[in-house]
Amino acid sequence: MPGSRALVLLMFAAFVLVRGKRKNQEKIWKKRKKLCEQETCADLNVDERMNCVNYCISDSCFGEVFGDTVGGPLEDGEIDTKRNRRFMTCVRGEARIIHQRKVDRVSTD
Repeated sequence: MPGSRALVLLMFAAFVLVRGKRKNQEKIWKKRKKLCEQETCADLNVDERMNCVNYCISDSCFGEVFGDTVGGPLEDGEIDTKRNRRFMTCVRGEARIIHQRKVDRVSTD
């Protein structure tokens, strides 16, 4: 019994740690999106700015998901849930890589 309690506590701690990392990545993404909406793409109509915002958030992920070779950018007002999910997966992957580089750089200093 005491071993199973320790295991449950360990699993809970791991869950909280992973959840904390995801929340931090979400904060970074939301901050970047807000900046793009309010500054870089502010002069565009709300219905027209999605491509601009996505490109501003990550030009490499935008090219990978919305590039001309993979269906092209979204039309004004278009909602493509499948491609939006792929875009967000790509952005999160970039955020993980950037975070890992920072951790590696700090640990080597």
